[in-house]
Amino acid sequence: MPRRLARLLPALLCGGLVVFAYAGSLRNAFHFDDAHVVVSNLYLRSLSNVPRFFTDARTFSGLPANATYRPLVSTTLALDYRLGGGLDPLAFRLDQLLQLLLLWGALAALYRRLFDLALPDRRNGHLALLSATLFAVHTANTETMNLMHVRSEILSALGIVAAFLLWLGSRRARRTGLSLAAVAVGALAKVPAVMFAPLLLVLHLLVVGRWRGEGIASRKSREGLARALRASLPAFAAGAAIYAFVAFMNADGQTYGGGSRLDYARTQPWAWLHYVRLFVLPAGLTADGDFVLVTEWWDTRLFAGLGLLALLAIGFVTAARRRRAWPVAFGLAWFALGLLPTSSVLPLAEPANEHRYFLSYAGLVLAAAWSARLALASPTLGSRRARAAAALAGGVLLLFAHAFGTRERNEVWRTEESLWRDVARKSPRNGRGWMNYGLALMARGAWDEARAAFEAAGRLLPGYAVLEVNLGVLEGATGRPDAAEAHFRRALALDPAAPSSRTYYARWLAERGRAAEAVPLLVEAIRVGPADELPRRLLVPLLAARGEREAAAREARELLARSPDDAWAAAWAAGRPPFSPATEGARSWFELGLARGAARRWTESAVAYRAALEEEPGSADALNNLGWTLGELGFHPEGAGALRRALALRPGWDRAHANLALVEARAAAASAARPPDREQVVPTRGRLLREAEPGLERDEPAP
Repeated sequence: MPRRLARLLPALLCGGLVVFAYAGSLRNAFHFDDAHVVVSNLYLRSLSNVPRFFTDARTFSGLPANATYRPLVSTTLALDYRLGGGLDPLAFRLDQLLQLLLLWGALAALYRRLFDLALPDRRNGHLALLSATLFAVHTANTETMNLMHVRSEILSALGIVAAFLLWLGSRRARRTGLSLAAVAVGALAKVPAVMFAPLLLVLHLLVVGRWRGEGIASRKSREGLARALRASLPAFAAGAAIYAFVAFMNADGQTYGGGSRLDYARTQPWAWLHYVRLFVLPAGLTADGDFVLVTEWWDTRLFAGLGLLALLAIGFVTAARRRRAWPVAFGLAWFALGLLPTSSVLPLAEPANEHRYFLSYAGLVLAAAWSARLALASPTLGSRRARAAAALAGGVLLLFAHAFGTRERNEVWRTEESLWRDVARKSPRNGRGWMNYGLALMARGAWDEARAAFEAAGRLLPGYAVLEVNLGVLEGATGRPDAAEAHFRRALALDPAAPSSRTYYARWLAERGRAAEAVPLLVEAIRVGPADELPRRLLVPLLAARGEREAAAREARELLARSPDDAWAAAWAAGRPPFSPATEGARSWFELGLARGAARRWTESAVAYRAALEEEPGSADALNNLGWTLGELGFHPEGAGALRRALALRPGWDRAHANLALVEARAAAASAARPPDREQVVPTRGRLLREAEPGLERDEPAP
């Protein structure tokens, strides 16, 4: 074998193992917050929005509470959308895998650099490669890799690792601040990249200051700490500035949704113990845990977690005291500092989450790998050749075990139903998990099973607005309109700022012939959540059907500005519907209106009749049918106006009179806040039906 290929072969094999571990996940569905960050986010539809990502945090998500400033993440997602020609999971997941491979290569280089600083050895390259591969294929990291919006963790970690490589490898990079530029880029994906500064302080203290566990009162410790502080001061200053900038750029209304600061802080040691356990044995992984806050100081979970913190501190000092073991100390510090941004008195919505440890695991891998290296150096374990063979065999076995575990875990993430079934089984106290499982069941029409899942969620989260929205959708789909509306209204009362509460209520209203009530809800949903495309897609056709062509075109232009390749929006923006009959002419549009009305697609039917009237303004038949259709939609004044125009053209027309009476009766019922039940609204409907059946004009040709 050529020597160059022989040197590259281990890297090729390890890289191939990383690809093998994730190859089966490339068609997995979008999950969790991907729904509002990726799937329904209008701003990802065009690369022309990239400059706006860096100036407006609202472009990151369709939910105002999640509008965090992460422009680098949005930029990569927009590139994926372009390369995939839309929401093709393959393009997004290939990009995510490429980012992991970049981090894998950077970690291998960093580990090699650190190992050589501690103990130069030609075998350090292989150890670094195996260590980086362990991080990349570790089964617990599937929780990060399967969420497209959580690539922020990958990019942020890549920024820190790149900063260390620049700082360690180039005096010019240290002097010019190039390493800090890498930190800034990483922070544009997620602000914890600023943890480079405290990590640099620890590394300088251990390597340059050669701190060996002496007490802070000793002269050597004080001098070493002073030198480390001076060396890392630019990084701290830059980190503080970057953090302040990102905090300033976050959108108004953005929140992390936490509760009690004290309870959250008390829970974090237990969460750290959970993360360490998953590093050692990644069994029981769940996409959405059911961690319960530690609310009392005597809770045994608090003491167990504090025991772990004590062991980490002891391990750090013990490793620092050994001349060759400082990489272990640095790895333990990396683990702790990497978790610190999410483990403080600033509470997040969940006390623990199984993607938060992604950055920290890079430190644990470093500590574990170098500990194994030092342990295997003992001659009591056998000959050097035997120890090397045992280390290689053990390392390869560990890598393959994690690679196969990752493939198996990726299967759980295949679909929404498989994922949330797993969450409901492993996290039965998680109300959101039960709700999302119910959504997946509802998507395939398993109504009774979905209701049971929603009921389980309701017992755990009795005041959850999103659950109320989904219950409204379920009740509407199963023919219980009164219950559906009660749930939609409760969702609005619980969370009036949430766009989804208005959007889905408005959609239900429009489907129930109450479009006039739906329009203001959609307008408000667009105001509070401008990145979400669904409200505009519902609003534009309703405005066009009501005759507000310019308003419909204006909303379509707003949609088109965010998604320039959207043919549907382009048609509405130009003042024409995105559908047309096979041939031009008033009669063709009239027939199309009849066909769409027969399918109960009232919005499209009304738009078609309006197009027919543009061709033949004096068509009484088109006006009659338009009036009836607007009445079906719930635009009663507009419908009555069209019917009066029809009667002005054809006085005494029984059908138009009957339709007008029916529309006016429904309008009266709607103004009295009664459900628009047709049988109760028109008590003389039987007589009218015998005399002149209200409805669409089908028999006479258009004038």
